[in-house]
Parts: sequence; C-alpha cells; structure tokens
Amino acid sequence: MSNAQDVSWEFFHSGRFWNPSRRPPTDENLLLAVETLVTSFGRRAWAVQLFLDALAETDGGAPSRRSVNTTTAYVERIDPKTVEIRDKYGQFQNIAMPVAEFREMLSVLMDSMRRLFPEPNTDQSDQR
Repeated sequence: MSNAQDVSWEFFHSGRFWNPSRRPPTDENLLLAVETLVTSFGRRAWAVQLFLDALAETDGGAPSRRSVNTTTAYVERIDPKTVEIRDKYGQFQNIAMPVAEFREMLSVLMDSMRRLFPEPNTDQSDQR
C-alpha cells in the first residue's frame, strides 16, 4: 500500500460521472471501484462531506469492522489504517486502500465538485 503523501488523485467530470485518475498509476480495478463509489454523490460536495463524517465515526472504537454505504458501493473499515471498497453489484473486485489516501482522494473530489459546480450559499446570516 502507498503512503498518502506519495499519491495524488484528480477527478474529471464527464456527463453524470466522475472519472478518477491517480499518480502513480494504479490498476483499473481501483479506478473502477472509486468511480463506482463516487457515482452516488453526483455533484454534491456536501454529500461527500457527510460520507467523510460518517467514516470518521468509525475511527477508534471497537476493533469490529464498520462500514459506510452509498447506493453503489460501501466502504468497510478493516483496521485502523485500512478501508476496503466493497462492491454491491459485481462491477469490480473488492479492494483495500490506506485510510489516509482514501480521505485525501475524497477531499480532492469535493474540491473538484466545488470548483466545477459551486453550491448556492445557504448561510442565512449573509441574506439581508
């Protein structure tokens, strides 16, 4: 497994999908797993943040496995440093990755969403 500092992710939006790219390059199965997982977020950066918040709730605690679901895949905490992206519909092979890289990857996705599809300001204090 890679160190998260040695890895960089990018996301390109194409129609309804986010196409991931990773350096250093990785196998197609990981890219397909990430693409499948993030499909259910659509263009909603806030949905990615909610997913990250739910993942953070699996930090520490009991050594039992915990998971966070989307409509297309789910992520299971295997141990404190590793998650596994698990397939729901036979689209990819389950694949493990470091938690730090996974979080960074989702942060990059959120940044891409916010840059390409800015969300309306919902802060009531700014409205006069």
